[in-house]
Amino acid sequence: MRKRQHRLPLLAGFLLAAYVLTPHALAATTTLHTTVPSEHSIRLEITGRGRVMVRDRSYSHGDIIRVDRHRAETYMLLPDAGYTLAAIYDSGVEVTSLVYDGKYTASGAERDGILSVAFQKEQMPPAKPQTGDGHPIRRLWLAWGAALLVAAAIVAGKKWLPTRL
Repeated sequence: MRKRQHRLPLLAGFLLAAYVLTPHALAATTTLHTTVPSEHSIRLEITGRGRVMVRDRSYSHGDIIRVDRHRAETYMLLPDAGYTLAAIYDSGVEVTSLVYDGKYTASGAERDGILSVAFQKEQMPPAKPQTGDGHPIRRLWLAWGAALLVAAAIVAGKKWLPTRL
């Protein structure tokens, strides 16, 4: 009789374990929960010299900008003196052509991202060529006038040009 008593709890334990571990038992008790964030993080990368303003707050290289999910956000791009905007990338996509009046408006964020802004030094206009007397045009007109007089004298066949210079 002892052997039968020993087998009964073992059999009962096996049947209970088989029932609990069956797929229908697991599926009936599994519940999944998910949370959608209400805002996203935009990491700011700046090359050159300048800053970015969002909602009256100034940000610089390495700062994190918190933006609302699915809400358009306007970034004001402010280069330092002597610098200008070269390019802007929103999560790897060039959007420089979308900048108007120093502002870029991004569509509503659906995930965290990176805003890369490149500022470059302004190009200085080339210096005007000087002719020696301080006024570049005056000497040019004098040279053209003298050339025209010589050409007219040769065509007319007159020898009113000085023989000695």
